[in-house]
Amino acid sequence: MEVSDALAQATTKIRAKVDSTATLTPATLTDGTNMPTIDPIVSSFFDISAPNEKQAQKLSDIFEYAKGQAESDMDLVNVLRDIRYRLGSPSLGQSLLDKIHTYVRLRLEARKLDTQAKAMEA
Repeated sequence: MEVSDALAQATTKIRAKVDSTATLTPATLTDGTNMPTIDPIVSSFFDISAPNEKQAQKLSDIFEYAKGQAESDMDLVNVLRDIRYRLGSPSLGQSLLDKIHTYVRLRLEARKLDTQAKAMEA
């Protein structure tokens, strides 16, 4: 079996696992605000079925970053795996979600600062 076939099967299994329980419509929080939209593949990657408000925001941020790097759902999983591989294991007491979210936040900030610097050069 080729790697692409195995990856396609894994993506299908993940999608099937979360399709019955996950939704892409925002949930309403107790304070009346909407919870960010969470992709079921991202929440399944981190093994989070019912995220709290902080986790939901982190998952949403990671999804937005990964979506910009990926062309399909299968690529989305690859992007997340690649980030996890490059960063290594989280430190003691740190979750994988927190580590990847910090990385994503820093990458987005670096991109924003680079864009601002290039705008000043013109």
